[in-house]
Amino acid sequence: MRTRILTGACLFFALALAGTAVADEVWVGSDGDSTITVIDSSTTKVVTTISAPRTPHFLVFSPDGAYAFAVAHAGDTVAMIAAKERKVVASLPAGALPNSVEVTPDGRQLWVGSTGSKDLTVVEIASRKKLATLKVGEIPIYPVFTRDGKRAYVGTWKTDNVSVLDTESRKILATIPVPKNPMGLLLLPDGRLVVASGLVKDEGESVISIIDTATNKVTAKIDKKGEDPHWPVLHPDGKRIFISNRKRSTVSVIDVATMKIIKEFPAGKNPDTIGLTADGKLLYVVSRDTHSAVAIETETGKTVAEIPVGKKPHGMAIRPVGR
Repeated sequence: MRTRILTGACLFFALALAGTAVADEVWVGSDGDSTITVIDSSTTKVVTTISAPRTPHFLVFSPDGAYAFAVAHAGDTVAMIAAKERKVVASLPAGALPNSVEVTPDGRQLWVGSTGSKDLTVVEIASRKKLATLKVGEIPIYPVFTRDGKRAYVGTWKTDNVSVLDTESRKILATIPVPKNPMGLLLLPDGRLVVASGLVKDEGESVISIIDTATNKVTAKIDKKGEDPHWPVLHPDGKRIFISNRKRSTVSVIDVATMKIIKEFPAGKNPDTIGLTADGKLLYVVSRDTHSAVAIETETGKTVAEIPVGKKPHGMAIRPVGR
């Protein structure tokens, strides 16, 4: 990780001296037309549009930024996309109706959560083969990993908990009850786990839970009644969490030290997945009902651009230049 950061920094300064603008690439997957829109964050302009297999519902990048992985929700696979060439290079296995995907910190495995088969698929990226199918509660989605890759935390719908897994043995170590319909998970550097529980239409409790991973206990809750909190991200300064509220069409800013909401600002309409540029200056928000990505200044909460993307957008991932 240190080598990658230093390399990116050297490239940044080299390009800056050469007078070339450096920007992040914002990738937005759209279910309605099976496309991925690539946006240049420095210009807030669309660079290109990639055809992706059968509803790219959610996507992530490999740790080195070389590949994007997009779940083909209607195709029961995961598309492996070469980021620079912007071409699909492989189709990886998944369960039925895959909903989410994450890459282990060492870049070797994919963990894919599928809502149809209600399981997790573990895939070896190098061989492009399935290593295991895991039953974790009912409908496991959005896994996150500790920095050393030894533990995975997975939210489960219906059973309303977060499961803790040993990634080597793939055994469940603990089960932590949380409010109904856990959605986005965020593991903080200090080890605390942030869990957004929402889905208002399914009568979720709309709560943000804070879990102490040392004890596997919920230590605090932030009430978001009727707001449908969905996706949390941590600012690069480590001091603020941004989280989308789908029902209210806002983003809340949470102070990490106090776990209190300190700010809230408008964010499109029916905001879903969100992401931050590497410098932390811009927050990009998928606005599902307007079929767009909204760029917002993190300090002021001011919307600086709204960029049209594909139909029914959902997933977003941001790839810093220089990786």
